Amino acid sequence: MESLYFKFNEKDLEIRDMEEADFDKAIELFAEGEKYVYISFRGVMHLLKKTKFLVPTVILCGLVYAGSQSVFWTLGAFSLYCFMLYLLLTRMTNNYIKKETKQDKKGLKEHLENMRCCYKLAVYKGDIVGSVCISEMKSKPLVAECRRLYVKKKFRGLGVGKKLLEIALAFSKKYRFKHVCLTTSALHNEARQLYKKYGFKEEGLVANELVTHNRMFLKF
Repeated sequence: MESLYFKFNEKDLEIRDMEEADFDKAIELFAEGEKYVYISFRGVMHLLKKTKFLVPTVILCGLVYAGSQSVFWTLGAFSLYCFMLYLLLTRMTNNYIKKETKQDKKGLKEHLENMRCCYKLAVYKGDIVGSVCISEMKSKPLVAECRRLYVKKKFRGLGVGKKLLEIALAFSKKYRFKHVCLTTSALHNEARQLYKKYGFKEEGLVANELVTHNRMFLKF
């Protein structure tokens, strides 16, 4: 399959267990995935659909237009407000990445040593291009949580994510989990469609300060 940048050869793709030495590279992949989804035009547009951000936008643009009678100045005010939302998304996303990195680093050894946890990496010619982690929920031993399913931008659409997800689900069946749950951003349409193809159902929404998330659930 041809990519815009290179010719992908599936034979060169290796799926292997994560090791402690891989942590920094895996976190880079996680950070890239989060920034791609949130720090973007669609991230700003998502915020503008929320009442807490839409109402100030309408008021601001209305006041500017009433005072200037100028569409130009009104568009300028709207653009400035969108830029402020972009900066807010950037700050919140970077803080989230730092918080999650700290938690992952703290629990990494436990994850790697736990037989009921699977942390896999997709490696292409020595470069880490994908990851997935699945582990039992401490509060619900029969439920596995799928996390950190990320694929490097250059390798999306080439089947890497599907292969990682299939390995995670096979692991869940092997260790007799009854359900698999995950949470994905409402902005990440591609990921949600992939999960649905494998039988995941949307269970509900998880609202946070900025971007809404979908809770998804698979029953074996």
